[in-house]
Amino acid sequence: MKLPSLDSVTLAIFLLRCVLYAYNYAIIDLGMNLPSLKRTEPWIDVALTALRLGFEIHRLGELFIKDGFLAGLDLRRPLMWCTSALICALVFILCELWLSPDNDRAKLNKALEANKKLVAANAGLILSNDKLIAATAELIVSKADLSASNNELITANGKLTVSNGDLIASNSVLIAANGKLTMSHDDLIAANAELVAVNDALIASNDGSVL
Repeated sequence: MKLPSLDSVTLAIFLLRCVLYAYNYAIIDLGMNLPSLKRTEPWIDVALTALRLGFEIHRLGELFIKDGFLAGLDLRRPLMWCTSALICALVFILCELWLSPDNDRAKLNKALEANKKLVAANAGLILSNDKLIAATAELIVSKADLSASNNELITANGKLTVSNGDLIASNSVLIAANGKLTMSHDDLIAANAELVAVNDALIASNDGSVL
C-alpha cells in the first residue's frame, strides 16, 4: 500500500482542524442552538484533543526528520491513522447533528409539557369558575330568602296593623257600651226616685184613709 505524502497528510489534518475549530467556535463560543448538542460536545472535545495531538506529532516528526533525528522513522502511517480517526469522528458528529431525532423529540416533549401545564391551568380556571357560579347561586338564593322574609315581615306588620285597628274598634264599642250603661244607670236612679215619690204618696194616702 502506497502511503500518502507528508504534505497531503498535513493538508488533510489542517482542513479537519479548520472544520472542527469552526464547529467548536460556533457551538461553544457563539452558543448556536444546534441539534443533539449535549451528546456531541464530548465527542467534539475528543476529536479536538486527538487533532491537536496528531498535529503536534506531525509537526515534531517533520522537525525531527528535517534535523536528521530519527531519520529512518516513517511517521506517515501513524499520521494517516490519526487522520482516519479524525475523519471518523467528524462523520459521527455530523451524523449526530443531522440524523438524530433527539432535537425534535425534545421539542415535542417541551410542547407536551407546556400543553399539560396549560390543561392544568385551564382545569384550575374551570374549577374556579364553577366555584364562582356556585357562590353566585348561593347569593341569589340568600337574596330570595331575604326577600321572602321581608315579605313575611310586611305581611305580619299588616296583620298587626289590622289587629290594632280591630282593637281600636273594639275599644270604641266598649266605650259606647259603657256610655249606654251609664245612661241606663241614671235612668234607673231617676225611676227609683219616681218610685220613692209614688211610694211616699201612697203612704200619705194610706195615712189619710186611716184617719
